[in-house]
Amino acid sequence: MVDTSSPACPTCHAALPRIPRTRSKCRACQNWIYPSFSSLFDSALLTEPQHVVTKALDALQAQSPANAAAVAQAVPQLQKARDDRGGLAAVTRDLFTTLAPADD
Repeated sequence: MVDTSSPACPTCHAALPRIPRTRSKCRACQNWIYPSFSSLFDSALLTEPQHVVTKALDALQAQSPANAAAVAQAVPQLQKARDDRGGLAAVTRDLFTTLAPADD
């Protein structure tokens, strides 16, 4: 369950006056914050890279059951990576490489 009693910026963890309803910038670090209520990450507030990954994976999962299974297997790695310093880009790249159609 997500703790919404004291919202904080997902990047710098500065306190926010309320959970934003739309994309907004953090006043402390000036990074974009995206609200999300159906995300594979454990937060209702996402960083820009997390938002992009979430939107792309939602579209891929809807394409086929095989994609949905591959994404489901990669979710623990994506949650562990969390950001670019944690390797989010590398995990996402590997997942998209796995899902890419092979040329015959």
